[in-house]
Amino acid sequence: MADDRNNSDWPKFIPASGSRLGGVHRDKNKRITEAMYDLQLAMAGLAMRGEGDQPVLELVNACQSLARAGSVFLRKLVLDRRRLLDDEVLESLNMKLRPVRNIPQAARRNVEISFCMDRGVVQIERKTDGNDNPIIPPERRTLVAGRQGYLIHVEWPLLGAVDCTPAGDHVSWKLSPDQLFDITSDRSMSCDEWLGQQVVLLDNRGITLEKMLRTVVNFEGAHSLYTGRLMTMEGESPSGAAKEPYVHIAKNLAVFGVGYMDSIVIETAQYILRHLLDEPSIAKPKGGIYLATPVFQCPSTDYAVSNRPAWLRYRGGVAIAFGRNPGIVRHNIRAPTRRN
Repeated sequence: MADDRNNSDWPKFIPASGSRLGGVHRDKNKRITEAMYDLQLAMAGLAMRGEGDQPVLELVNACQSLARAGSVFLRKLVLDRRRLLDDEVLESLNMKLRPVRNIPQAARRNVEISFCMDRGVVQIERKTDGNDNPIIPPERRTLVAGRQGYLIHVEWPLLGAVDCTPAGDHVSWKLSPDQLFDITSDRSMSCDEWLGQQVVLLDNRGITLEKMLRTVVNFEGAHSLYTGRLMTMEGESPSGAAKEPYVHIAKNLAVFGVGYMDSIVIETAQYILRHLLDEPSIAKPKGGIYLATPVFQCPSTDYAVSNRPAWLRYRGGVAIAFGRNPGIVRHNIRAPTRRN
């Protein structure tokens, strides 16, 4: 019998190293179901807090928790380099990613967020020298901070709250996908194209959907990074947040107490989850299915009358600069303008 071991038509085994014991095989559909289950637990927790009116602070805290869970869900589904919802999977599921909505210029109005202080004083007293020898009497110095603050102009509404306008006696804001995405559009986008859409502009600098989702997952969802200071002191390296201060300024905008980027994450996670729940080839998580939609309300007069509405705030801090007149820090935030 001929020796066929060197015959090129025979399959060849490739040498390998490492353990021959492996992990549990899970195809992409199974891993998608697991990610859905994780998000469902967060949704169920919010739903089980009870229906009806809830204390605003508790609802805001619950939204922050839901955003963190939603950001990790989105990281697995669309943000990772080996994302579960790649274009091949999207095509196999016949899943359409729709564009963000367009806000006509005529539907916008100008509101503002501001803080101002006329004068501040810090008194410094030096009691010992560099060798811990007492200084008698102590040396005193006074530093004066002149008029300063910030003024943020916002073109309202922003994407994510497109229909947050007066209706009867109240204004309602639902954190639902249709506040961000044009779910009636016939246009379908690839995952990269969808993530690359600009959602908000700060001083005409665009921030994409991907950047907003990544910011929440990287600084809050998957990690817990300090973002309280967006400036860099002389001699130090800039922090992750200080490298892109415009992103974190937009992140600290709060609508009804909910961080703006948190709301974008919640609505995007809902959008993906709703699609997957309607897909018969994806196994549904076991147990009850919850789609929790936080709703905030205020009297329409509070919404429409003031150009400094109580429901829109900057939740970050501001550093005091010392000098005669450091001035007012000014920024402009608006949604992109798209041609139909």
